[in-house]
Amino acid sequence: MRLTVAIFCLTGIFAALNSALTLSHASNAIDLGSWPRLFLVPSALTAGMLFDKLDMRRVGMIMTAVAALSACALFILIGNVGIRASAIVFYLGSGVFVVFFTTTYTKLSAHMRMHELWPSMGRVFNNIGSMLVSAPAIALIDYGDLLGMIVATIVLLAGVAASLLLSSGTEQIGCENPHENPRADINTENMSQQDDARSSEATSTPPAALSLEEPLKRFCQAYSLTPREGDVVRALLTMDDSVSDIASALFLSRSTLYRLIASINKKTGTASRTALITFFWTWYNAS
Repeated sequence: MRLTVAIFCLTGIFAALNSALTLSHASNAIDLGSWPRLFLVPSALTAGMLFDKLDMRRVGMIMTAVAALSACALFILIGNVGIRASAIVFYLGSGVFVVFFTTTYTKLSAHMRMHELWPSMGRVFNNIGSMLVSAPAIALIDYGDLLGMIVATIVLLAGVAASLLLSSGTEQIGCENPHENPRADINTENMSQQDDARSSEATSTPPAALSLEEPLKRFCQAYSLTPREGDVVRALLTMDDSVSDIASALFLSRSTLYRLIASINKKTGTASRTALITFFWTWYNAS
């Protein structure tokens, strides 16, 4: 919910700025052409590299700063004192925004039912927000209601800050399970008593002493896991590293690894990395 509110508020700011630029172009105040769109490339590439390495808290801070800068560009544009500069800010900010709602919803999809639908939800909410905001923004600009624009922008900025800077619920995006630590293992204190009992039984034989290939092959066949999903299960069983390190070892992005884990959990009826590992060793001992 916080993420969706942030998307709508950010969309409001960028849609208003886009509307103002479009009106300026239509009134021949400036010929935008296509050159400002080139700024989408470096901003999107930079955001992609940063967002892959930063946690959600820092990503939220970046997006809040981008929103504030875009709001300033909107006021400059309305005052007709920096149309070209406003266009550059708009395209730089738009590249960051597109990467933001794409990556965050992709990470979130690993925790959702019907997870295959969620990576595209950022674009869906963005388009809905644009449809709702564009007409009122054009009306305010045409009417010359500067006070109304200021009030609306301040409300949107407050919504962005409240949604992205409050710690509750944001640091969990990007973890395997929103109710556990990303580095949780079989011995985590948050496991249920049943999982503890199963874990004790399942790990009675050290994993290093076992040959995983044949049982893992049968496990993948039993639950219709793909070869790549089998690689993920093997890594989870044999590595105590964080998900980021496992993703690097498998030459995967974190978002791809999250999707694979979510698919494995769905096929095996488990709900987390810990439950999956416990389930495998329980299955192994029973087979």
